[in-house]
Amino acid sequence: MLLLQSRVEHLERELQEAREQSYNLGFQDGLSGEREKHSKELEAHARQFRELAERLEKEFDQALTNMEEPLLRMSFHISEKILTVPLPESIRHGALAGTIQSFLKEVLHEGSVVIHVSPEDLAFVQSEEVSEKLRQSFPGRIRFVADESLTAGECLVETPEHIIDGRYRTRLAILESKLI
Repeated sequence: MLLLQSRVEHLERELQEAREQSYNLGFQDGLSGEREKHSKELEAHARQFRELAERLEKEFDQALTNMEEPLLRMSFHISEKILTVPLPESIRHGALAGTIQSFLKEVLHEGSVVIHVSPEDLAFVQSEEVSEKLRQSFPGRIRFVADESLTAGECLVETPEHIIDGRYRTRLAILESKLI
């Protein structure tokens, strides 16, 4: 009987070990299955996130493209408003002299030019200092004329062949047409 009881105890231990092994194998299988399931879910979420990021980037680029022209137009409109505000005389005169000099470089081959300026700027451009500076950059004859249609700081350079328009609105329109 002792032998039988010993044999039963031994079989019970083996049965218990087999249960534990089965439990552990089932646990490992379940754990592996869950890991695989969650890994696939994580991959799906990552793919959805990448697709969303790409779509948002495209929408953002499209929004920027759609806004570019209206923003440029608005900035030119603001520039027009700013340019209608009179500048301090020293700034205006410096800009006017620079504009006239750059226009004279464009017509160096001409024998004579007539430079139209606003009545406010006529005395400035006819001053000895400015006239001498302009004559150094243009070898031909320069004549200055007051033009009521021009605002302070604007000019027109007229040659026998063409007119270079230095009005603010014209220069802004040229810049706008190049950018838009």
